[in-house]
Amino acid sequence: MENASNIDKRDGCGIFKLVLDSLPVGLIVFDQTGRIIEVNPAAEELSGYSRDELVGKRLDEMDVIFDIIAPSEDNAYSGSDTIDASVREAVLVRKDGERVPVLYFDAALKEPNDHICGLVKMFRNISAEKRVRKKHKILISMFAHDLKAPVAIAGGFISRLLMGKAGELNEKQRNYLVVIENELKKLDNHIHSFLDILRMEAGEIKLSLEKCSIEKIIYDIVKEFEDRAASKNIELTVNTPEQNVLLMVDKEQIQRVLVNLVDNAIKYSPAHTTVKIVVEDHGRFVVCRVIDQGPGIPEEDLPYIFDPFYRASSPVTSGETSDGTGIGLAVVKSIVEAHNGKVWVKSRVGEGTTFAFSIPKVNEGCLQETTKRSHDSSG
Repeated sequence: MENASNIDKRDGCGIFKLVLDSLPVGLIVFDQTGRIIEVNPAAEELSGYSRDELVGKRLDEMDVIFDIIAPSEDNAYSGSDTIDASVREAVLVRKDGERVPVLYFDAALKEPNDHICGLVKMFRNISAEKRVRKKHKILISMFAHDLKAPVAIAGGFISRLLMGKAGELNEKQRNYLVVIENELKKLDNHIHSFLDILRMEAGEIKLSLEKCSIEKIIYDIVKEFEDRAASKNIELTVNTPEQNVLLMVDKEQIQRVLVNLVDNAIKYSPAHTTVKIVVEDHGRFVVCRVIDQGPGIPEEDLPYIFDPFYRASSPVTSGETSDGTGIGLAVVKSIVEAHNGKVWVKSRVGEGTTFAFSIPKVNEGCLQETTKRSHDSSG
C-alpha cells in the first residue's frame, strides 16, 4: 500500500486514475455530446464490457440495452441544467444478457461558469439487497399468519365462553376471562402495529388516497376521546383554519396518526389541563400539532422518540400506567413519511410536549406510486 507521501507526489492525472480504479462502484463519464470518455474497472466488471468497447461510443449505439446509464434522448448535455441527481433503482442489462438490479445516480460536470460539459453516472449491484427484501416479504407474510391466527382463535373461544356456550360461569371465572380477553386484544393491537412497522420498512405500505377534510377527520377523533378526556378532567380543544382544508391522503392511516398522538397526549396529561389540536394551512402543505401540558420528554430522549420500541424515560404524572410497546410513534412516522410528509417533536420537562406533522395537500408522487402498485398488482 502506498503511503501518503507517495500519493502526494502523483500528478493530477495519477490521482484521478487511482481514485477511478479504487472506486467500489461502477463509474462512467460522458462528454457533452453523450460519448463515453472514461470507464472504471468496477463498471467493466458490472457491465461485462471492457473499457475499449465502451470508450468513444454512445450506449444507444450498442446491441444490448443498457438503460440505466443511457444518455438523454438528444445525447447532449451542454444545454441542460436540470440533470436529475437523485438515486434511482433500475436494471442493468449486461453484455451477456444477464439482468442485474442496480442503484445509480447522475451528476453533471460543470465548468466555473455553470456550463455543463459532461455527465458522470455511478451505479452498484444491489442483487443481495433485493434477495434480502424478498425474504423480508416472505417473513412478513408468515409472521402475520403465524401470530394473528392463534390470537384470533383464542379470542373466539373466550368470547364463546363469556356468552355461556360451555355452561354457566361464576363471577370469578367471568372476571378472569374478561381480563384474558382484554390482554388478547392488546396483543392483537401490538401484532398489527409490529407488522405495520415491518411492512413500512419494507416499502410495502399501500395507501388508498382520497380527498378528505382534515377538519372532519380531527372532529371525528375528538368525539372518540371526549369521554376519556372528561373522565380525567382534561379539556380537548381544536383550532382549524376558517376555510375547510382538503388533503389527498389515506383517511384511515391519517386517522391512525392522530389517534396515536391524541391518545398519548391524554394518557400523559395530568387532570385539569388542556390538550390542543391545531391545524395550520401553509399553502402547499398542512401542519397538524397535538399539544399537551404533561410531564414533557427529557432532551436526551428526543432524538430517538420515533424509533421502534424506544421508551422515553420521562416520569408519568397523569395517574395512568404506561403499558405501550414503543411502536405507536414509529407507526406515526412511517405513515406520515409514506405520505411524503415530515413529523417532529418539541418538549420541555415540566411544561409539556408538542407532536407535529406536515402533509402535502396534493400527494402527486404518492398518488403515482399508489397507482403504479395498484397496476402492478392487477397485472
